Amino acid sequence: AGSNKITNQLIVSVSNEGEFYLNGNKDNLSEIGKVMRRASDLPQKPSVLVVADENVALKHVTSVVDLCRNSGLDDFRLQSR
Repeated sequence: AGSNKITNQLIVSVSNEGEFYLNGNKDNLSEIGKVMRRASDLPQKPSVLVVADENVALKHVTSVVDLCRNSGLDDFRLQSR
């Protein structure tokens, strides 16, 4: 998680297997949550784009949305592929 750069947008992808990726790097929800909490302290909070295949279980997408809300990042969008 140390190599994750905090930019103006965080992209969280969810694979069909329920694996999570932050800005293209495989990561776990705990580490993604830490990055989100650090990002929420920035003067300009980044937006979050949650990308998931239409076949991904809803619980995985909901987990990411909950992380966004709990971290104070309210500007998030969902995108299916």
